[in-house]
Amino acid sequence: MTNPEPLIKIWFRIAPPEGLEWAESEGLWAAPVDEDTVQIKNVPFHVPGVAYDDVVRIGADQDGVVWAIAPVSSSGRNTITVHPADGDTTAVWAEFKPWGIGGEAGEGTLALDIPSDEHLPEVKAVLTRGTREGRWTYQELCVTERWLAA
Repeated sequence: MTNPEPLIKIWFRIAPPEGLEWAESEGLWAAPVDEDTVQIKNVPFHVPGVAYDDVVRIGADQDGVVWAIAPVSSSGRNTITVHPADGDTTAVWAEFKPWGIGGEAGEGTLALDIPSDEHLPEVKAVLTRGTREGRWTYQELCVTERWLAA
């Protein structure tokens, strides 16, 4: 068995989200591509314009902290955060199970990793219905042209 590729933590500067005014950055795991680029390997909760498998240029500051500097290439994936009204992320996950959508859950929020495939209209319909019914709100952190057209 081979060891999985080592991941490094890189940091993105963010505008502090409501309720997290102290947060000025979000750390994401990434796989090195070369000496100054990495491929994102988890789903952001607060970083706009970034999705799983995107490639970004990085650089270290004087303290050795590795920061994202600029996007290099898009993975074509979409990042949507869902905020359940009752905080129950498990019930929300069940809504997206039919499409095999992955992501992460934390502190009553889901960060969904949505591929740009043929299921986008159905996924958007579920998000819209849940919002209309007062079950959750959602935010489009990183979306593709296919998402917008669906």
